[in-house]
Amino acid sequence: MAQDPFDYGSFTHHTNLDTYERIYEEDVREGAVEIASAVYAIAMAEQMVPRFKTEEMPKLAPQPGPGSQAAPVRHVPAN
Repeated sequence: MAQDPFDYGSFTHHTNLDTYERIYEEDVREGAVEIASAVYAIAMAEQMVPRFKTEEMPKLAPQPGPGSQAAPVRHVPAN
């Protein structure tokens, strides 16, 4: 999923001036096709995607301590 480099490092990138008019339609289409083809390939694979057992899950990242400027990590439960 490549992105064309023009306008990526501009002064308006990720600001209130970075509006929908600045989206490159061709980049969005190509990215959508790449994502769709990856999802299709995973869905049609012979084997399921491997999953961790509950007891084998990696440990959660430690929460920031008092006085830290970091925001606490939000853990979204899986379905």
